[in-house]
Amino acid sequence: MIFSRYSPHLEDGFFGDCEIKITYKLKGNKLYMYQDVATKTRAYISLTNHVAFNLNEDKDTDILNHQLFINASKMINLDKEFIPSKIVSVNSVFDFRMKKEIKRDLFLKDEQLLIGKGYDHPYILDKSIDNLACTLEVEDLKVNIYTTLPVLVLYIGNFIEEQNNLISGKSHYRGSVALEPQGIPNNQEFKEYKDNNIITKEKPLKEYIIWEFIM
Repeated sequence: MIFSRYSPHLEDGFFGDCEIKITYKLKGNKLYMYQDVATKTRAYISLTNHVAFNLNEDKDTDILNHQLFINASKMINLDKEFIPSKIVSVNSVFDFRMKKEIKRDLFLKDEQLLIGKGYDHPYILDKSIDNLACTLEVEDLKVNIYTTLPVLVLYIGNFIEEQNNLISGKSHYRGSVALEPQGIPNNQEFKEYKDNNIITKEKPLKEYIIWEFIM
């Protein structure tokens, strides 16, 4: 399945024209998302996918029991306006390099947890041969996410209220976890990442995300 659109120069305030193509392919137990963006000049763009997971059989339960691994030794702190502001090493609360339940450190005293009302933070992914970004699992179901993108945003539904907006019923507080591969947010504030999210005619955007489901 292919989705495409043209974004003209200064649409929503962003410079540069973008010819955007998103391709989804399903092969066996893997769903592939290919991102291809070309420009005639120079453009700023960062794409992601905001799929949210609840792997529990009972979808009315929260996701705090899910085991999570994130392949990242660095993250980006948020300021009080929720703007990504400082790259830091993960501390014990935010360290998911060893698989753990989402709830394990969630209720500890930590300034960043207070700002985000929980986990709502970008992780700068470590390099790996297979581009594994993270693993999310419950007892009988696991999702591996692979990507060429540099960041994974972890969001556990801290601001979601109960609403009748799902085919299967109501959405609810911490009823799903989003794991969102993307470019470096607010990258112009970080000297080493100023060229991230910038594409040119000679250097188009070509990235992928893969979701692998294992039962």
